[in-house]
Amino acid sequence: MQDVLKLFRQEFNHDGQAGLCASHLELLRKDLAGAWWEFPKEERKRTARRGSPNWVEGPWTREQMNLAGHLIRHAGESADYPATVDFITKGTAGHIKASLATSKRRTIGNLKQWELFTHEHMVPGQAVLRVITDADHPESRGELQPLLAALNLRALVTGTKRKRPDGWTPREIDALEPRWASVLPEPSDISGWNGHPRLHDVPARFYGLMRYEAAGLLDSLIPVSGRAGKVLAEYFAYRGRTPAAAGQSSSLSASCSP
Repeated sequence: MQDVLKLFRQEFNHDGQAGLCASHLELLRKDLAGAWWEFPKEERKRTARRGSPNWVEGPWTREQMNLAGHLIRHAGESADYPATVDFITKGTAGHIKASLATSKRRTIGNLKQWELFTHEHMVPGQAVLRVITDADHPESRGELQPLLAALNLRALVTGTKRKRPDGWTPREIDALEPRWASVLPEPSDISGWNGHPRLHDVPARFYGLMRYEAAGLLDSLIPVSGRAGKVLAEYFAYRGRTPAAAGQSSSLSASCSP
């Protein structure tokens, strides 16, 4: 596993990138004033055809929505984004190992194999936007950097959102689509959850892992960044669980170092 872990770049400043994008989102929040908290609900968006002048109803323009979406997306990404993900899955690790055995160019950029992998935001951008514009969320009214940093975990999973290659099954991305494509689960959506009744009561840094647990992918995750190892260990402790896979627990300790 160490040959796989070495492909991922540890020095990317996740907090700094989140802070840069948060400062621009705070300017947009100031500009929108009270309208910031009136972000269109999904059902209202669907009342008009995509691309029509009335597609976005209410005080948010399409331009403002697009700008906020770009800022949220880039709050967690580096320019070489496959190399700075937080998690890979066991399926992804297997494909990378196979590529390492045959490739002379051993960088994640050369091994990303887009016909096999998807670079996935563990909390979808639409879900992040709804969290930061939710007036009732306990962390949405202050500085946005801590919240964005907590929500911008990313993963490489097997499969793509494009048409499946012939004979390629199964795919981990299918577990996230379509139910968890753009929304987050509530605790009641997860079997065996004995904690808080509402998402608001769960620490924001756990939202992405909740989504993966609801999709049945939690035990497939292998942390490849220091912060990922820490938050995964905290999540298992929070849920009163232990990692199911031996490879996961060993990767946890290996990737917890800065």
